Amino acid sequence: MLTLLLACTAADSGATGLDSGTPAEGLSCDGELWWGATALDAEHRVDTAAVCIDGGVIQWVADTGGADAPTGAVDLSGLFVVPGLVDSHVHLAHSGATVLVGDTLDFNLRVSLYYGVTTVVDLGGPVSLYDLRDRLVGPSPTVVAAGPF
Repeated sequence: MLTLLLACTAADSGATGLDSGTPAEGLSCDGELWWGATALDAEHRVDTAAVCIDGGVIQWVADTGGADAPTGAVDLSGLFVVPGLVDSHVHLAHSGATVLVGDTLDFNLRVSLYYGVTTVVDLGGPVSLYDLRDRLVGPSPTVVAAGPF
């Protein structure tokens, strides 16, 4: 079964959170509306969820109550929507001395993102990793650099 991973954060408006119990009917969505997926977080499960995303940010998650998807909604029936994963132990440098650059680093970060890892914590990397982190462009996990050993 396929899994759809979200790398978004909840906004402070609407029916945020999976425990809201708010039905999707009557809620408006100015962004993209995902319909019918199973939404999971660490504490809750909504089997037929509606998820409103606007500007890359989750505006609300609500239960569809089994209603048919409205026109224009993206049908995600049979898929899962879960929070992004954090890999809290990666090494983006060899022996803490030479930063992997170019295609190798880009490939490693994109592979992480492909598997749902939206944040990586680099341990023992050189100070130059901070500059590299700030120059990342395009889809990539958030890089948190712990600094040198």
